Amino acid sequence: MSTASVSIAEERTSPVGQITYQLMVTDGSDTPLTGAEVVVTLEGDGSLASGFSSKQIKREIDAEGHARVTWYRRSIYDRNVKATLSVTSDRDEAKIDLLQLTPEEASQGSWISWAPRRMFR
Repeated sequence: MSTASVSIAEERTSPVGQITYQLMVTDGSDTPLTGAEVVVTLEGDGSLASGFSSKQIKREIDAEGHARVTWYRRSIYDRNVKATLSVTSDRDEAKIDLLQLTPEEASQGSWISWAPRRMFR
């Protein structure tokens, strides 16, 4: 089993409402693990869904070895927020990297929502 994680910390005064990460999952020789399933778990404040509380989701890795996940603050602006985002693969050979995307980078690529493509920061 392979795991990678990232810490999320936003001050009460921070206007950040969401952070998108690109997951990169490869084997030991940097070959994408196409079709592999990873489990994304959130411990702490926020959600992995914009409209409701979600602490765990699954993602399938694409042909380039990528998947995306977004952390949502969920209207928690009355205090500092802290969370840990963890990504786990049941494949022992998996190498998992997480890259925080800028709002501009996050708005590129496929879009699976009916909502307009507008990112807030």
